[in-house]
Amino acid sequence: MDPQYFRLSRRPFRLAPDTQLFCSTPTHDAALKALTMALRHGGLALLEGEAGSGKSLIGLKLFESAPASTLRLFLQASPGMRATEFFQAILFDLGLPYQGLTEHELRLAIHGALLDALGDGRSVALLIDEAHQLMPDAFDELRLFGNLESQSSPPIGIVLLAALGFRSRLSPLHRIALQQRLATAVQLAPLSVEESRDYIVEQLRNCGGRADRPMTGEAIALLAEQGRGTPRVLNRAAALAFQIAESAGVREVDAEAVLEALEQLELFDPNRIPDGPAILPMNGTVLPRLAEAPSAATAGEPARATAKKPKRKSA
Repeated sequence: MDPQYFRLSRRPFRLAPDTQLFCSTPTHDAALKALTMALRHGGLALLEGEAGSGKSLIGLKLFESAPASTLRLFLQASPGMRATEFFQAILFDLGLPYQGLTEHELRLAIHGALLDALGDGRSVALLIDEAHQLMPDAFDELRLFGNLESQSSPPIGIVLLAALGFRSRLSPLHRIALQQRLATAVQLAPLSVEESRDYIVEQLRNCGGRADRPMTGEAIALLAEQGRGTPRVLNRAAALAFQIAESAGVREVDAEAVLEALEQLELFDPNRIPDGPAILPMNGTVLPRLAEAPSAATAGEPARATAKKPKRKSA
């Protein structure tokens, strides 16, 4: 979509994590606060959540808020990542040689670099996204990092971002080892419908949207109900709805565009239609129920939003 077409300063509903578009909902704020406290005191913290729930964005926001003197290491775990690959990824992030070394040489290089930082009075924060993809030998090495500390700095802060049920999939031995070292464990719940509406509105506001544009209250209500409380689902459907509206030559995303986007993505659930008055969160205007919108087919016969995809009016 072209943000200028909709009089926006930048593109909202991006699929890649963008900390400038971080939306302050109670669910995400609580997770961020808990992880911030854990990182401040060092130790191991875990954030579990469904795919697309916003774990990566919270992790990046967490790193942004860390003191400037903190040595921040970000690792994106790949499927089946073993200890050697784990070490190489960390050394790459440190800007140190990582090729042609034995596993033991890799381990010593990492421990040396981290101990040097701690010895200089710096704190160290290691964030591992998709941590559930680590193999057992890499997981064992990760636990050993918690033993690295100095008298002038807190222990290394390690934050694991993992899929829901991560702990239950560990072997009994690894599960016990994790539980013994965990300082904080947070489970990211889906957004409520109200939080989903706030999320949509804040995305628009962060990109220069106003109360009267560029998405109608009816469209926001429908998207919030259908979004399953998942930011990635909300972003995908909203981004496509903007493309549909732009292709139709209109500058406002309405319920028709959202419904068409949901159907194209096979996300539409006819049982999740806004029930009761739809509130336009940007200015508090009360709109009629979506299911009671005037029918475009037969006069006097109530329209059903679940019947079929409405045809878009020409611009």
